[in-house]
Amino acid sequence: MADFCDQLRLLVRECGVQQTEIAAVLRKAESSVSVLLSGDRKTAPDWDDVKVIVELCSKRHGRPNQPPADVRLDVQWWRGRHAELVRTVETRRPAARREATVSNGESEAVVRSSALTSFAPAVGSTAARDVSHAIDMNLDEAVQLLAAGRAGMPRTAHGLLGEVSGQQSLPNVLHALLEGFAERVRVEHGVPRGALMQAARLVLAAAALVESHAYLGNRAAPRQLVESLMKGTARAHVWSGEGQQPADPALLAATEAALSPRHQDFLTRYFELSAALAAVCPEFALVAGLSAPEGSAGSGTGLSGLEKLLAEFSGRHEPSPASRRLLNSPVAQLDVRGPRVPSLADGYVNPRFRLPGSDPAQDASHDVASEKWWNEQPLHEGIDRFLAAYLLSLRALVTPLLVLGDPGAGKSLFTKLLEARLLAGDFRPLRVELRRTPAEADVQAQLEHALRQMTGRSVNWPDWSESEPDTIPVVLLDGFDELLQAGAQQLSTTQQWGYLRAVAEFQLREAQLNRPLIVVVTSRTVVADRAELPPESQVLRLEPFHEPEIRQWLAIWNTTNRIHLERHALRPLTFERLGRQLQLAAQPLLLLMLALFDVEGNALQRLGVHHHEDTQLYEQLLREFVRRQVEKDGSLPAADQSAAVDRELHRLSVVALGIFQRGAQSVTGEEADHDLAGLNGTETPGSCTDRGLLFGRFFFVHEARAVVAEQRLRSYEFMHATFGEHLAARLVDRALRRLTLTRRSSGELPDDSELYAALSFAPLTDRTQIVVNLRGMLSHWTSPTATAALPQQLAALFQAAPWDSSHRTSLNHAPVQLTRAYRDAVYTANLLLIAVLAAEKVHASEFLPGDRITDLWRRQAMMWQSQLSANSWDLYSSTLSIERFWHSARLGSGDPREELRIGTDRVPFIHHELSWALGFQDSRMSGGGYNWLQEGSSDELSNTVRRVMFVGDQDAELLLHVAYPLLRQMPSSLRAYHIDDEGQIRSAAQSLIALLTQDVYHFEVLPDLYDRCLNITEALDSRHVDIYLNHVFRQLIHDMPSLTDKMLASLLCKIAELPVRYPSESSSILVTCLHQALERETDDHEFKSAITAVQERIRGENAPSSGKNSHTAPQLPNRIGKPST
Repeated sequence: MADFCDQLRLLVRECGVQQTEIAAVLRKAESSVSVLLSGDRKTAPDWDDVKVIVELCSKRHGRPNQPPADVRLDVQWWRGRHAELVRTVETRRPAARREATVSNGESEAVVRSSALTSFAPAVGSTAARDVSHAIDMNLDEAVQLLAAGRAGMPRTAHGLLGEVSGQQSLPNVLHALLEGFAERVRVEHGVPRGALMQAARLVLAAAALVESHAYLGNRAAPRQLVESLMKGTARAHVWSGEGQQPADPALLAATEAALSPRHQDFLTRYFELSAALAAVCPEFALVAGLSAPEGSAGSGTGLSGLEKLLAEFSGRHEPSPASRRLLNSPVAQLDVRGPRVPSLADGYVNPRFRLPGSDPAQDASHDVASEKWWNEQPLHEGIDRFLAAYLLSLRALVTPLLVLGDPGAGKSLFTKLLEARLLAGDFRPLRVELRRTPAEADVQAQLEHALRQMTGRSVNWPDWSESEPDTIPVVLLDGFDELLQAGAQQLSTTQQWGYLRAVAEFQLREAQLNRPLIVVVTSRTVVADRAELPPESQVLRLEPFHEPEIRQWLAIWNTTNRIHLERHALRPLTFERLGRQLQLAAQPLLLLMLALFDVEGNALQRLGVHHHEDTQLYEQLLREFVRRQVEKDGSLPAADQSAAVDRELHRLSVVALGIFQRGAQSVTGEEADHDLAGLNGTETPGSCTDRGLLFGRFFFVHEARAVVAEQRLRSYEFMHATFGEHLAARLVDRALRRLTLTRRSSGELPDDSELYAALSFAPLTDRTQIVVNLRGMLSHWTSPTATAALPQQLAALFQAAPWDSSHRTSLNHAPVQLTRAYRDAVYTANLLLIAVLAAEKVHASEFLPGDRITDLWRRQAMMWQSQLSANSWDLYSSTLSIERFWHSARLGSGDPREELRIGTDRVPFIHHELSWALGFQDSRMSGGGYNWLQEGSSDELSNTVRRVMFVGDQDAELLLHVAYPLLRQMPSSLRAYHIDDEGQIRSAAQSLIALLTQDVYHFEVLPDLYDRCLNITEALDSRHVDIYLNHVFRQLIHDMPSLTDKMLASLLCKIAELPVRYPSESSSILVTCLHQALERETDDHEFKSAITAVQERIRGENAPSSGKNSHTAPQLPNRIGKPST
């Protein structure tokens, strides 16, 4: 109090304002102003008085932006200081009352009871109904709760709504109900505290409705209107970050629907009243979803802001010794020599986070595992404030909070920090590592198992929960994904799917038994859809690091290790020097891995300077960490150490390949054991007594553990997918190297058992990064001979794959059960792909020797397509590109032959060569001209459609779908071909479609498009000529304005010379063309002659001698040339 008033008095003095002036403006005695400025008082001065004094000083000084030294003229700053003063005064009152009461021998529980009685005694004695009733309380119950224990207070909402009914409202009813609100809130915990704040929201809504007159014109009674507006607000997501508008989605949606067009007036008044209450009770601001003060959502470390907020609310500021030990422990338990790992309090950079959008109707249960969906959700800062708001809410007592994140995002650290930051006396954390608890047990048994591990003795959950009745247990279930992954082989789908629902049911049961608790569950995002999300549960996703978080983390790392860096003359690692590894740096644990790697002689920065490819960086990065782990097993000679490192890398590569071949995110310990036995050659299942010693010790490998039926189960996953993709490519690369070193006699096939085991279960193109990595590894082969020989060896294995496999040793490696046809298809597809990666381009004839390469390729491609899934086929066929060309004959050995060049470069789609599909030599080599190749029939068309539909190829059927109406009407147009002036084979159907879609062509080529259509009519079936010409002539009417006189004259001459008879309808359309042509003002002789020729042709075909009745002939124009006036 004294500090605040001293600052205010200093401001008055520095600005030259007299106390008499202040007294006159405030209409108070000078003595009252003197007491206000002296600080000799027990209550905070009224804010309106402080505001007037500050504004008077600002006006007197005249320069608000340049206040006198050591004082502030900012009204908002003073408002914040005043709110802090009010909170301090309110906090000291209950503390003093508790001390006095306890000194008189009364328990603190008695004080609590006298401060706030049960808000709804009629509901019953069990707190389970209290929780539900607190969430859904009505307006009268809210008034009763706020008025409890005080004489002369209203017991219904009549006073608040009196003005609505035409009666005088009770004076200062709202002020009386909320008097001492902050003090009462801080005395309580759990359900009573949440109920108080929900009651305040209800009475504020009632007052706002009356004062804004927003009820006018609404059919519903004001009382029912308030309750409908606030229904569901205690269950809804109410989070608003710094600088945003208040975000209470349930209230906003209900208000807009019920009060339009007056909803904005109501909301403005409601949030004004809420802000005034929040100024003295910051807890209310959090629970009601009011916007955070500027600067409060900045990125901090170690969730320190959460502890600060909870301490401010409770008046307790000292963390327990256990919390201090936890906060001072390193952020990662690594056995490293030299550099220091930052502490948990300093090294954990608060992440940004995403919450599902604020639409109350949005159902996130089906999307929580989707990276794409999460990236579309709102991004927030200030996770400390969010957690404080959640922990204080009623919602937290009835449904769990699900915290999602990627491997290495720090989910376990998050639960450790929550455990450390929750203040004793208000919350009682219990952290449960699900990897160490019986996965098949129910929730209560799992908690009691964790209590036994923590205390060393059997503890009954109800006894533990009730032993501190004034605190709320906060259960932190860490690693739900581990329970799903490691226990997947033993737990039923029902057990996995229903786990979160079981947690919510346990939470509700405990609330009904007056033992409410909060539950937080962590899991990897990618498996979040493998369990049912309880209704109304809050889901949060920890956002990967971006530039601000990475820079902050690196600054902490460099500060922590400043002495070490200087002692070894090392450059600090900066954001700019991370180079291309920002993808790894997005996860905190992997960022630590990069920093530890760089500590060894600035290794990471040196790689960036030399612009090494990612494959080299990952190889060195993994080798370095494997070497460190090997060194812990004991000192070895250099050669033995290198061999040990290679052995461990090979084992890790086997795990990576097993994950890829299964199309999974992880591999179980048993699966890894069998994979090693099959691909390692030296180990047998069970030869290693503890796979955890092999894989779990590498901190870039995530080891999930679960205990099912007293059996410890494990599964393994790489902290980042790129590690697994590098190691899988590495195993294939090493197998290829060994293949090229195999010595064999001429014509003898090498033993490709290792390659077949590695390449016959999944196309490498299923993971694009594996293909990229393998290409990089192949480009660094140092032997030109081996590089040149590899495609030839792969071609020999390709050709032998469908036949006898006697050259192949059988390996006991079968991660999944697949048919021989599928495995051979995948194997040959991978062999061809690797040959292309090694040589950049190969010829199809090198892999498919024979006369007709197009037919051989078609059969091979369709075999691949028949075996691969639609997605795998799409990925494979889009990775390889096919170029068609004619291979020149050698030394007069015959005609040029068709050939396919296979690569990975994108080949632009310029035109389609029909000659390939028909089996004709390149038509452009024939010198052009018009040659009738084949006349089609409807039977042939039916066969074409039948063949396409029989194969069921989606791409072919899409094209058939587009062309089907044309082919149904004119089936012969599909197989009526000619060779145009460009040497291209064209069908009548393609020529007509090209004409009708001419917008893709330049108008200058219009005559050529018409030439193609007119010249092919003779090849059409006579039944289709009329329809075909009708389309051409109708298009001509449309195109005539674009044609010059010369173009039109040439075209009309060709029409006059058509080798087919004009059908009657076509003649009528032509007459319309002639009428339009005659409208042109031209004296060009060729133009007039062309029109005359067409007229004569029409007259001749419609003369009586031709068999036509003269009265049915079309009416021809009777003039040529310039129209008469």
